[in-house]
Amino acid sequence: LNKLKDNNELYIITARTYNYVDDIYRIIKDYLSKNNIIVNGIFINSKDKVDVCIKNNIDIMIEDSYFNYERLKQNNIK
Repeated sequence: LNKLKDNNELYIITARTYNYVDDIYRIIKDYLSKNNIIVNGIFINSKDKVDVCIKNNIDIMIEDSYFNYERLKQNNIK
């Protein structure tokens, strides 16, 4: 990830909310800090990840949901 960071902006986009975990933002920040991973931003409670990508000019997304993958592809997000 840090090699990618040299020439790209990196974001964490998650649909998880505080309903599932007490402080998901802090958990993510602590993990990134502990593992020396630098990102440009963290989006939490992102039910529509495609919308987040479009609004933030994100052109490549690593996604584990096939449904989201299909929607990303339909919006020309690699």
